[in-house]
Amino acid sequence: MLEHVKLWGVKDPNISSQLILAKQLGCFEQEGLNVSYRLLQSGTIMPREILRAPIKPLAWTQTVITTLILREQNLDVKIIAPLADISSTQQVILRKGSGISSPENLAGKKIGMAEGAAIYIALQNMAKDYRIDLSAVEFVNLFPQQQLQAFKQRKIDAIACWEPWTSRAVEEGGFFYFSGAHSNIPGHEGPVNWLIDQSMLMTTTEHLDKHYDILCAIIRAMARATQFITENLKEAARLLTEPLAVGYFEARNMLEHNRYTMRMDSMFRLGLFSVRELLFQSNVISRLPEEQELYTTELLAAIDPQLINIETSRQEQIRITQADNIYIREGALISKPLNRPLSFLLVDDSSVIRRILRSVVTAFDGELRGEATTGREAIAQYQKLSPDIVMMDLSMPDMTGLDAIHGILHIHPEANIIVLSGSNFPETRQEVFDMGAKIFIAKPFEVESVTQAIQALFT
Repeated sequence: MLEHVKLWGVKDPNISSQLILAKQLGCFEQEGLNVSYRLLQSGTIMPREILRAPIKPLAWTQTVITTLILREQNLDVKIIAPLADISSTQQVILRKGSGISSPENLAGKKIGMAEGAAIYIALQNMAKDYRIDLSAVEFVNLFPQQQLQAFKQRKIDAIACWEPWTSRAVEEGGFFYFSGAHSNIPGHEGPVNWLIDQSMLMTTTEHLDKHYDILCAIIRAMARATQFITENLKEAARLLTEPLAVGYFEARNMLEHNRYTMRMDSMFRLGLFSVRELLFQSNVISRLPEEQELYTTELLAAIDPQLINIETSRQEQIRITQADNIYIREGALISKPLNRPLSFLLVDDSSVIRRILRSVVTAFDGELRGEATTGREAIAQYQKLSPDIVMMDLSMPDMTGLDAIHGILHIHPEANIIVLSGSNFPETRQEVFDMGAKIFIAKPFEVESVTQAIQALFT
C-alpha cells in the first residue's frame, strides 16, 4: 500500500516544476508514495499559509526567503535540497522612452518591485559595479500584476520582477535590461552573476526526525524529475501547461532560462548568504541565522554524495586586521620582484570592474598579464601566465571565485590572491582566508585603498 504524502508548491514553473512532473511521471509512485499536492497562487503567501496550517505539509517548494521568514517566526525549518537556479528569470525590464541607457540614468526613475524581492540583490550588485547610489532610485512597492498594470499606464519607468511577468512587460513594449545572470546594459552585454536565486525543497526539523526515509524518497523522485527536464525540456513544458495554467511557450521559456540542479555547492551557499543579508537589511528578519540553521546536507548525501560539494570546516582561527571594508590576513606577505614589473591577472565578469582594476595595475607601473571573466578562465590563465598577483571576484557565471581560488592554489599553494567582491559575508571571508587568500576587499572600493592594501604586504 502506498504511503500518502501531502506536499505544497507554488503555481510557478520556476519553483514547482519538479514537484508537478514527479507526480505526473509516476516518480513518487515508484518510491512507494501516494503524493497529493497543493499549489499556492503566489510564493509570497507561503510563509503565512504554512504558519496557519494546523498540520504542516511534509515538505514544500519555495526559495530561501520562505525559510528565513519561517525561522523568524520560530518555526524550525531547513532546506533539504536545492532544485533550480532561477536567477535568469529574475529580470529588470525598461519601458521604451524611459530615458534609461546607462545605469547612471536610473537616478530619479521609478522602478516597480515587490518589497524584499530577490531581484533587488541583482540591482545592488549592479550598482556596486557601476558605483551608483540606489537611494536615488524611487522603488514603488507593487506585486507583479500591479507592476505590469503600472508599466502599461506609463506610471513607472521599469519593473524589477520575474518570469512570466517580465516577458509580458516586453510584450507591452518594454525591453530587457539585465537579469541575475545576463546583462544587456550597453557596453556590458553578456553573462554576469549579480544574483544567485534558487528554488528549494524544505521541511520542518520535526518532519526530518520523524519521516527521514519518506523525505529521502521524495528527493529521489524529484531528482528523476530534474533529469527529465534536462533531457526532455519541450515535453516537460507541455506537461506543465495544464496544472500551472500557462501557455506552452511561456512554460518552455521559463524552463530554458533556469538551470536545474540539486547540487549543494559554493554557489548554493553564496545565494543563501546574499538573500539572508537582503532580508536582514530590509528588517524582514531580526538577526542573521547561522549557516547550519538554514539547511542540512544529510539527506542529499545519503542519496548521492556527489551532490554535496561544500566544505565548511575551519582551520585554526586566522587573525584578520580590518580597516573599513578591507580585510587583511595577519602575517600575509607579497614578494615584490626586483628586476621586472609586478604582474597581474584580473578576474571579474564585469568589464566595468576590470577597467577600474587596470588603474590599480597602472598605479604600480605593473604588467597586465591577462584578464578572465569566469572562474575556469582564471584557472587556465593562471597556469599559463603565472602572474604575481591575482585580483579575483567571487560571483562569476560558471563557477564561483571560491572554486577558482581552490583551483589556483592547487597549482601554486603560495599564490597571491586578493579578493574583491560584493559577497561580503562572514562565512565567505572566513573561507577565502582559510583557503589562503591574503586580502579581501568589499565592493564598492576606491583604487587608492586597493593599492595601499597591497603595498602594506610588500617584502
